[in-house]
Amino acid sequence: MNTPVSHHPKEEMLLEFSAGTLESVPSMCVSVHLHFCERCRARVSQLNELGAEIFADQNSISVNDDALDKLFARIDGEQPAPLAPTNQDDGSGFPQLVQKLIAKTNGPKWKKLTSSLDVARLVTGQEKFEVALHRICAGGKTYNHNHSGKEYTVVLSGSFSDEDGIYKPGDFLVRRAGESHQPMGAKNGECICFSALESPIRIPGVVGWLMRPLLGLHPA
Repeated sequence: MNTPVSHHPKEEMLLEFSAGTLESVPSMCVSVHLHFCERCRARVSQLNELGAEIFADQNSISVNDDALDKLFARIDGEQPAPLAPTNQDDGSGFPQLVQKLIAKTNGPKWKKLTSSLDVARLVTGQEKFEVALHRICAGGKTYNHNHSGKEYTVVLSGSFSDEDGIYKPGDFLVRRAGESHQPMGAKNGECICFSALESPIRIPGVVGWLMRPLLGLHPA
């Protein structure tokens, strides 16, 4: 894809992704970003080539004659089961990784959080982050909220803005504990994002107290 992207993962994150040391959920978010971003795809490719050269320069080690057979047998045994068919609203225009996660729940199961914001939680098989799709209606404004942990967001379609800028398809954002903002959807159409939340957000005041049951974290 040649979609121009303005917000990217930091170099250290791309390095960890290439080395295979980045946690699974942040790795998912980087993968989704790479679907849109030619610049970061090229950088990861460079890092992969560099890693391959370093690996090739290392002294070889001896292995049992049947090690390769055992490796292939293990790979064959870990092949994922076929995905269930999806509903018509299957996000077929989204990156392949997102499509696969949507397929696990047989289509996005949207739930309304506010008049402007819907959420569809996804199943990833881990217990640290809640991974979900978030949909902001055209011109919709979410509540101003604080973060008590990391949140990774990649815009899939449409756009939204907050106090720090405007975010379009492929843009990669990281919010950390102590940061606050108020996202608002563009007026020309809804915005859908792929998000991973490490801990619940906090909405100040009475509204936050009333919404607390809806804001609990649900990793799956």
